[in-house]
Amino acid sequence: MVHPAQPADEQAREDLTGGAGARTAWGTRLAAHRRGRMRHRLRRQLMPHYAVGGLLLAGEAAHLAGLAAGDPAAVAGLVGASAAGGALVAGAMLRERIPADRKRWAAACAAGGCAWLATAAGAGVTWDTAALLLAGGYALALPHWRRHRIPNPGAVPLADPAAVEDATSIPQLWRANVGAPDGPLPGSYLTDQAEIPYGEAYTVQLKPGRQSLATVLSNLTLIGTGLLVYPEDLVVDRHPSGDSSKVLLKVLTRSPIRATVWFDGPAYDPATGTIALGPFADGQGEARWRLYSENSMWGGVLIGGPGSGKSSLIENIAISAASTGYTVILYGDPQEGASSPALARHADWPALGVDQILDMLRALERASRWRAKENAAYGLRGFTPSAERPGVLAIIDECHRVFGIEEARELADWIAREGRKVGIALLVASQYAGLPTFGGSESLRSSIMAGNAVVLRTASKTTRGILAGLDFDPADLPAIPGYAYLIDATGKGRTAPFRARYVADPEGWLERTPQASLDALFVNALGAVYTERRARAAAAMEVLRAEVEALKAGGAALPTKPETKTPPAPARGSVRRPAGSGLGAVVAFPAFPAPAGRGRDGAQVTQAQAAVLAAIAAGHATPAAIRAATGWGETYVRRLLGELLDKGLITKPASGRYALVEQDQATG
Repeated sequence: MVHPAQPADEQAREDLTGGAGARTAWGTRLAAHRRGRMRHRLRRQLMPHYAVGGLLLAGEAAHLAGLAAGDPAAVAGLVGASAAGGALVAGAMLRERIPADRKRWAAACAAGGCAWLATAAGAGVTWDTAALLLAGGYALALPHWRRHRIPNPGAVPLADPAAVEDATSIPQLWRANVGAPDGPLPGSYLTDQAEIPYGEAYTVQLKPGRQSLATVLSNLTLIGTGLLVYPEDLVVDRHPSGDSSKVLLKVLTRSPIRATVWFDGPAYDPATGTIALGPFADGQGEARWRLYSENSMWGGVLIGGPGSGKSSLIENIAISAASTGYTVILYGDPQEGASSPALARHADWPALGVDQILDMLRALERASRWRAKENAAYGLRGFTPSAERPGVLAIIDECHRVFGIEEARELADWIAREGRKVGIALLVASQYAGLPTFGGSESLRSSIMAGNAVVLRTASKTTRGILAGLDFDPADLPAIPGYAYLIDATGKGRTAPFRARYVADPEGWLERTPQASLDALFVNALGAVYTERRARAAAAMEVLRAEVEALKAGGAALPTKPETKTPPAPARGSVRRPAGSGLGAVVAFPAFPAPAGRGRDGAQVTQAQAAVLAAIAAGHATPAAIRAATGWGETYVRRLLGELLDKGLITKPASGRYALVEQDQATG
């Protein structure tokens, strides 16, 4: 049953029904409900009476117009032709919505109505024409009344005399299947029924202190079965009144996202700094990706399994970001460009493979530090994008294959925390939202999620609750490409699903969307690893093609380099040129033997720590010299030095210089 409407302010009612245009429908529906439930319950049975009455009035009005014009026959012909034309247009518009078994009946009703209206316009509404209308109209109404019989009050259980809705109505189904003592939301009920453009809206009154919006979202599949609808036809949102014991429920009958929503061009809004991703399921607004805000640039995370539409959503964001004229797109793909061939070809810097992505992260860390120095030198506050000083959006697909590397994780964590203020943002994507995706780093995950988080359908059944604000299981989402939720950790955004626009021709859109150029400071900070990126990418592609051709020819495949899980210690006797360092060839140092006494106190070193010890043993005593010897970033090297200090394996005899424990004791 529908409970009486609860008091709420006018703004809340406007929000509930979708704005000022729907506010009138809300007031009319609520007033009718209060005046008499019987008329509302019999609304379908009364429709033929309304139609006959309307035709009587229209026929008399047309006849009077003919008398006033002095030519009733001409007016009758005009009225008949106009009515027939209107019926044909209406039939064409509603052709898909009229069931096949009712098309002939609908055509007969339209033809009979037009014929009688033309007759009445010429002859007037007389006893004969009125009798003809009543007999013919009610004869045609019989099939309608058979389909919509008057509910029998005796069919309602005596224990529930207040239930006056049809047994299959949404409120009654909720009461019987959802709010029942053994239902998923016991004690809850519906109120504030209202019509909206794509269905109906209700207020769900929850049990205060026992149920919440999160409870509703986590039980959405069960609620769908209880209401005899698919879960994708339900939209659950925060209630506009601000009362957390109430939830806004929308039951959709013709959702705008059932069919594919096509990408029709970049959708960046400079007024808000956001990108429109696609419409919400209820048609009220669009899901938006925050790219820029005052003094800041934002990244985010996309979570989605195979076939969920994740790659197309990445392309959607990249195209719109590039269209701003002040955003440069970098693209890293551990699968060497297979995830998005279009971005691999058209990104300003395509880093294909884990090694190239590591080079990119090292370079971005350097550029981040130099932009921070630039801010300090010129008194700049945060970051405001411009064509002369563009923002940099670095996309890393299948990021779990990169963040499993310790150095990459540390670099990404630094960039995610500090890049916002200097115009560098990370957009990462993976198939799982758990900490393993982020290399086990909660700091990295939370820093990236602070910007944006979108969850599509996943194959994992253990995703619920591992992201702040994720109160449902993405594995339960419908298998519809692009169907997704925006996860808002602040608790202020919409919880409604949306469907991302599908980019059918990413290659063409990227070709037609020229990107901005990096400023001189940024290019110089990135170094040779950036300026030589095209040649490096071409060389890597040649190696890849040679491997494929060798295997096709039946010969032994060229050895492929395994993915690095931890930064390797430099090999004995090898020569290494740090990417973008500009320092020339640097001799790599032999692995450092365990210092005396390390076995006694149980200290152990990782391969990366051993490489730092080897560099110090060879005389590279400053962080800058160690970075030059290893090719690693400043943040990572300083962290390794701190760990070695904590283990007592090195000392710091002078400011900015390090020594092995044995060296320090020998010189002392």
